[in-house]
Amino acid sequence: MRTNKTNPSTNVQDDLRFQALSTLVSRSVLSSYLGQSYNGNRDLYAALGYVGDSELSYNHYYARYARQDIAQRLIDAPVTASWRDVPKLVDGTEGNDDSTTATPFEKAWANLVRNRKLRLFSAFQNVDRFAGLGQYAILVLGYEGDANLSLPVIPSQNKKLAYLRAFGEGSVGIGTLENDPANPRYGMPKYYTIKSTTMPQRDMIRNIHWSRIIHVIDGLTESPTYGIPRLKCVFNRLMDLEKVAGGSAEMYWRGARPGMQFDLDPESMMTPESKDALKTQLDEYENNLRRILRTQGVKINPLAPQVADPEKFIDTQITLISGATGIPKRILTGSERGELASTQDAHNWNTIVHERRTDFCEPNILCPFIERMIEHGVIPETDEGFYTVEWPDLFAPSSKEQAEVSKMRAEALMMYCNSLTGPSIIPPAVFVELIMGFDGSKLKKILDAMKEFQGSEDEAHIFEIMGTDDAAQGGRNPNQEQEEEEEMVGAE
Repeated sequence: MRTNKTNPSTNVQDDLRFQALSTLVSRSVLSSYLGQSYNGNRDLYAALGYVGDSELSYNHYYARYARQDIAQRLIDAPVTASWRDVPKLVDGTEGNDDSTTATPFEKAWANLVRNRKLRLFSAFQNVDRFAGLGQYAILVLGYEGDANLSLPVIPSQNKKLAYLRAFGEGSVGIGTLENDPANPRYGMPKYYTIKSTTMPQRDMIRNIHWSRIIHVIDGLTESPTYGIPRLKCVFNRLMDLEKVAGGSAEMYWRGARPGMQFDLDPESMMTPESKDALKTQLDEYENNLRRILRTQGVKINPLAPQVADPEKFIDTQITLISGATGIPKRILTGSERGELASTQDAHNWNTIVHERRTDFCEPNILCPFIERMIEHGVIPETDEGFYTVEWPDLFAPSSKEQAEVSKMRAEALMMYCNSLTGPSIIPPAVFVELIMGFDGSKLKKILDAMKEFQGSEDEAHIFEIMGTDDAAQGGRNPNQEQEEEEEMVGAE
């Protein structure tokens, strides 16, 4: 009796073949809808020289990023702006800036951030860039004294994180996927393979367990493993931009130095020697070795240069790219901090960065990393059972803007105080809250100071009316002393 045994390696190969086949089929179906018109009789993509959707790969996107200026800007600008500031992790909902009252969770996070060897946020930026260039990226977690990457991570107290490494789709291979619908990781890889040439000895690292990997994807898809590259929706525009920019340079190169037309006098007789001599002179003139020509019997007519301004054509491509990516044009071509952009552009850009922080960076990179650190024992559990991520306020006013606001508030307060009927119409507390814009702890502090100040002023005013110098200097009220003496006599 023969027993059929399942070969694990055969299952892995079958899964990989099925994944590759599914990818090819989906790409071919999608590609059939792109660029086709007149019932398929005209292929716009082929006519315009675009790369077919089924042919696009990670290498196309990485090449654009490495060689084309705007393509690199499209990837780097949102990544750099999103991770420029270090977020604060708060144990619970309310934090305390006093380091002596920080919880163990908050202290452990601060130690990770301060660890220069880890370069934590540099790794976050790198995996963010790789996720934008391909369908996915991974962040490998390395631990001290734990060299077998094929085994699951064993949690332990005070476990030490040794390194973080980010890899893109071009350097990573995905093994079998989790096929148990009841597993929270359903559809996610079980193991990874790194085939990067930058690794030591340029060797493959096979079967890295998923517990050592942070898997990052971007873009709307039905798969938890594969996303959509950020340059895909504008890849045609990037090719058009390269055509216009490169074509305009070639046009200037050829048009700024126009050609020459030679009219040979029909009555002149040129010997073969004179023709060779004229050809030699023209070659030397064209190559900037000769500035004088002897043209006996030959008339030279310079051709008119034809150079067009490419600015409008380039601006059209930039406008379309800006609209597709949401990056303002002046941010895309100027400074990501907004010095060269208008106030509206800077505000729109800050809005995009804020949304990207909360909608992508936090749920896809930061929080999975923090939860993995808690699970493995690098960071202790939170005291409150949950934590809050607080990003620095992108809309906080600058020093100049704060000074202008303070000036306007001071002027409004002065006009209110000098008004005879103002306090009777709007009580001071209401004015401070609604007109001056103070609320919360600031409002409470102002009201307490107002009560204390008004009380001391009233007491000094009473002392001044009484005409007693000692009382005005902070002594006791004579009437109060007389009343106390009468009370004591009555008590006796």
